[in-house]
Amino acid sequence: MVRAFPDPRNQILLAEAPRQIPLGEARNRACGLARGEYLAFLDSDDLWLPEKTTRQLEKFRACPDFGMVFSETYFFDGKKVLKHYRVKVPEGMIFGELLKNYCISMETVMIRADVFRRMPEPFDPELHVAEEKDLFLRIAEKHPVGCVRAPLAYWRVHSESETHKNFHRFSRENLKIIRKLNSINPHLRRQYPEAYQVQKVKILWQDALSRWQKGHTHEARVRLVKLWRSGWKYRGAWGLTFLGVPGYRLALWLQHVL
Repeated sequence: MVRAFPDPRNQILLAEAPRQIPLGEARNRACGLARGEYLAFLDSDDLWLPEKTTRQLEKFRACPDFGMVFSETYFFDGKKVLKHYRVKVPEGMIFGELLKNYCISMETVMIRADVFRRMPEPFDPELHVAEEKDLFLRIAEKHPVGCVRAPLAYWRVHSESETHKNFHRFSRENLKIIRKLNSINPHLRRQYPEAYQVQKVKILWQDALSRWQKGHTHEARVRLVKLWRSGWKYRGAWGLTFLGVPGYRLALWLQHVL
């Protein structure tokens, strides 16, 4: 693979760890070795389109104040596209919009390296499934964010992904992110009341899904009843819990494709 990149301007470094380490710690190691002006991320099961980096660099050149640029993406199963994941937030200082409607997919992101290195904490190694959300929200709280409104990558949806296998971690990790943001800005709840409420609903939904995934359907229904007035998705999910784990798989698939 390395021989496929003969251009001497390209440097490919292999960062090996003596043990299996959390994804956030692995990303920090790789970013520590990087020497370029920008950082971009591509996990082993995802894909970039050929024009991705060019389109994002154009954004940075047009607006040097951007601390980060992301894009839309495709959800795919390795064979076909399941969904065009569209961005529904503006550009600029959009922390509040992202807190309410987080829509950044990891494989689409490019960050200015100096912005990354100035963050008091890079990727949190204690987070396993939401380490990128934690960092990107903290960047958005301090810097303008740009977006290419076109899909520039593919995010693979499959049952063996770390996201799927560790879904039970989402509710706890998102709760930790909210507490961390509160410690940075004690007025967070008052400044962004609607976004704060959306996060509370999302955390409860993720908690219900994680219990459902483990077969604890009664516990899932108890949590979904609390969300009854929050939308048809939660009422429909309550009904699907009576199908057990197959109902969970259907609910998760519908969440990806709708």
